[in-house]
Amino acid sequence: MPDREPLTTPDRCPVVPGYVLEERLGRGGSGEVWRARPRRGGAPVAVKVLHRGDPEQQVREAEVLARLDHPHLVRLHEVVRRRTKDGEQVALVLDLLAGGSLAQLLARRGRLRPGEVVTAVAPVAAALAHVHDRGIVHGDLSPGNVVLTDEGRPVLTDLGVARAVGEPGSGAVTPPYVDPVVARGGAPGPASDVFGVAAAAFHALTGIPPWNAAGPGQTVVVAASGELPDLALLAPEAPAELVAVVQRGLSPHPHLRGTAAAFALDLRHACRPERIALPAPGVDPTALARTGHVPRTELTHQVRRRPGA
Repeated sequence: MPDREPLTTPDRCPVVPGYVLEERLGRGGSGEVWRARPRRGGAPVAVKVLHRGDPEQQVREAEVLARLDHPHLVRLHEVVRRRTKDGEQVALVLDLLAGGSLAQLLARRGRLRPGEVVTAVAPVAAALAHVHDRGIVHGDLSPGNVVLTDEGRPVLTDLGVARAVGEPGSGAVTPPYVDPVVARGGAPGPASDVFGVAAAAFHALTGIPPWNAAGPGQTVVVAASGELPDLALLAPEAPAELVAVVQRGLSPHPHLRGTAAAFALDLRHACRPERIALPAPGVDPTALARTGHVPRTELTHQVRRRPGA
């Protein structure tokens, strides 16, 4: 789920039958995520109100995603459809994860220790392998889509933009983490997801995302060049084996990145996992990792697809 925002005024609150939407937690390329309370009672949930795409296609995708079952994938409870004056609106009812996103954590701490990076990223790569085995591609992986439980367990979210392997995507990407192939107009595939999870690891290790520029469009141009900063230079404390695994996942050549399953396994072999230290009330986040503060870089941008891609 995207980063938390201030409480939104009630007059802007969407209507989702069966739920009382209380607070907007964030927004992304495909919709807004709200904290919600079921009218029938029960634990709070996250409701993602989708804004783009064909409602029938969204429902079909949600039905596929509902059949996925992995401990590091967000759980889909229900798909809610509603007629509006502008057409049909689709909302996804998901687990509410209390630990915030990896993007939020990096904004507060700057970077993570190498063992924490393995703990945050390897399970997400394993979840991607589960998704890929079922013919599905996430398509827009970034630290904003990795959300932590209150115990620090990482969960992959924002599967509402996922699609079957080979199907055209929406073109929505998060520029600082986009695969150079996709930045140049290619279609996302499993190798693009491997790049995305490796890019999240790059940011967590260094305190900066792989691609940086003045704005989203310029960042996509930089990404299309495929010229990455030197990871070993930016993260000198990281074990060489871990640096090598992340660099392989960031290869400009998709066939050299390996599978998501191999990436997850190699991360665990390269560095011993370490419990993620989450900021707590009254605790200075810089005391957890004194590596500076990096502002949030989650931006969504449309990439023009090549004909036939």
